[in-house]
Amino acid sequence: MIRRKKEKKREKDEDYDEEVEEGIEEELDQDDYLLGKIADIIHNLFGVYGEDFVQVFDKLTEYFVAMLAPERPGLEHQWAICVFDDLIDFAPNSAPKYQQHFLQPMMHYLSDV
Repeated sequence: MIRRKKEKKREKDEDYDEEVEEGIEEELDQDDYLLGKIADIIHNLFGVYGEDFVQVFDKLTEYFVAMLAPERPGLEHQWAICVFDDLIDFAPNSAPKYQQHFLQPMMHYLSDV
């Protein structure tokens, strides 16, 4: 979201280059696609292994927590929330261990319009 705001501001700049803008837009789309695929893989791993996947997820948690930071783009918030939602759905006994990381941001971003 921040990147997109910066890009909108840049459009108004007299040195604005439409080709550069298109390249940046493609990069943003690729970022979103990649994050979506990662979230899909984690969803499937939680779906298959449930609580047994938590040991592996524990090593990845810091990355998803970082994606929930306020300065990160909305798409990162979205994908991180999806991953923590899968944790809640497929590993409910382990979810309380992580709630300190996701509960407040999840409540905030889900009500953010």
